[in-house]
Amino acid sequence: DLDVVAVEKKPDGRVYYSAAAWVKADSEIALALEDDDPNTDPFALMEGKKSCHTGWLKSAGMLIPMGYLIGNGYADVVGDPDEIESLRATVTNFFDEDSSIPEGGTQYSGYNGAMKCMMTGHGDIALVKDTAYRLYCDSDEDGIADGPDWCLDRDEIVMLPSFGQAPSHPVMYNPDNMDQETMMVIQNALLSLEDDSEGRSILKDVLNTDGMVASTGEEHLGTYGDAVSNVPGIQAYLER
Repeated sequence: DLDVVAVEKKPDGRVYYSAAAWVKADSEIALALEDDDPNTDPFALMEGKKSCHTGWLKSAGMLIPMGYLIGNGYADVVGDPDEIESLRATVTNFFDEDSSIPEGGTQYSGYNGAMKCMMTGHGDIALVKDTAYRLYCDSDEDGIADGPDWCLDRDEIVMLPSFGQAPSHPVMYNPDNMDQETMMVIQNALLSLEDDSEGRSILKDVLNTDGMVASTGEEHLGTYGDAVSNVPGIQAYLER
């Protein structure tokens, strides 16, 4: 089995991002979140709403939220639990049948597209990551949208509690083909890239990250594996 040598560091220093749903502030879901009534459950109220996913089998846009909703009894698996295509039926059975599961490169794909989908009213819920609004609509973090014309101001939308964390990209190795000493040399070399300008250029231009952090597979995956294991057919899909 492969294991992790090091993992990429996000611009904010984290080695993960959180998957979360965003809704309009005047929506039934947002009101349920903020009414201090334990009998109104915003996650239960997602049923029947039109969801905006970032794409098919995306971590924050589909696998983590669906794993959470299935694992916590909100959504029922529809179809063969050993077939990945049953996930599509599970999504459209719990959410609206016309929910947005876009192809890559189309108008509503990716984090940006899913936020646009929700903010323009094409859908009710954007399933993205916790930093999506800052990244795509509010670069100076003053609460006033400075992104595309479709962006709403921060007080017009609400982010729900996280579904779970998605780990950043790892550098992996095979213990059967590499001894511990060699792995440590590679790990130290990756970690030391932050120490000078040449190394930082390699991080940015080649690895597309701000830095690397030492880790292991078990440590880095955290709760991600547990959440995603609830997704129908995911094990068979990954082992193909």
